[in-house]
Amino acid sequence: MIDNNEFDTFDINYIEIDWELKDDKLICVDAHHKKLFKSNPSDLYINWGASMQIQFHVSDLNQDFKDSRGNWARAYLKHFVEQAKRRAKDMIEKFVIPFEKYIK
Repeated sequence: MIDNNEFDTFDINYIEIDWELKDDKLICVDAHHKKLFKSNPSDLYINWGASMQIQFHVSDLNQDFKDSRGNWARAYLKHFVEQAKRRAKDMIEKFVIPFEKYIK
């Protein structure tokens, strides 16, 4: 998006359907529709153990981001980089430093 300055060529929409089983049939009891680019990037949870997926329940996804998509993309990258740096620091502290004594 940023490299090509293509902020309005596509949209990412999510739909969540809440089902209830009644008499061996699935009944739709609620449905939710949200747009990714209207969510606040700093609120998105990045699951590093699941291939860096953004995870959320559609029904809980805020829609309060009012700025441009270019600013959304930059805000998301800022959030992503901050989270990646924290994750890298945690990984080194938990899974590198404790074992370095065995290989020196």
